[in-house]
Amino acid sequence: MVNSTDLINFNNGNKRKWQLNTVLKLLGLEQTTLLDLLSSNNHSNDFTQKRSIYIRKRLWVMCIFFVISVPFFSIYDFNAFEYEQATTILMSGFVL
Repeated sequence: MVNSTDLINFNNGNKRKWQLNTVLKLLGLEQTTLLDLLSSNNHSNDFTQKRSIYIRKRLWVMCIFFVISVPFFSIYDFNAFEYEQATTILMSGFVL
């Protein structure tokens, strides 16, 4: 015999799953796609290595941009802020 509380719990579980699937569809994702984004357990070694190379190259480009932009924008900082503040910002940028 099925209790009425079992039916309520079953319906709530289906409702939550339906809501999750609806949100994922609105975002253009499927549940398996979302799991692939969050975890690399199901990926092949070749794909994981290629992805790590891509991430490393992207990180390298962002670091180079940061190294170039800190001294460049320090010119603006010295014009916009007081000398002490601009010096602090410049030193903080070099520490990073």
